Amino acid sequence: FRFLLNLFHAAERAPSAGGPLGSDWREALPDWLSEALRKFSRNPDLLVGGTRALASLTGRSPEHVSRTLRQATGLTPREWVTRQRLHHATTQLRTTNRKVLDISMECGFESLGHFYRLFTREYRVPPADYRRQNRTGAI
Repeated sequence: FRFLLNLFHAAERAPSAGGPLGSDWREALPDWLSEALRKFSRNPDLLVGGTRALASLTGRSPEHVSRTLRQATGLTPREWVTRQRLHHATTQLRTTNRKVLDISMECGFESLGHFYRLFTREYRVPPADYRRQNRTGAI
């Protein structure tokens, strides 16, 4: 899982990358899903809506979205949304002075404890430590 997240971050920063998992996965997606994932990943307001918001963007049933996404990326919608949430949280931690609680709620996590567990499992440090290690000019 850690390998995939690192790949996700590297691909997103690469100018020629097609998205969070690199360029190959986008080729395997139908246009309707590719467009929905693009819109979702660029609109942090959708994070709170989670998988329902993602399915709503597609105009397809949640089951169809799940099957199609899993076939193309190997991820369930919940896993994909969680990655988007964590990625947004890392950006907020690096670039703002906002409270960790506020960031976690904005990202759609229902509790601070759940956010800390997922974040720490994924990045191997708690959010506050991540912020200290990766700060890039917070306002």
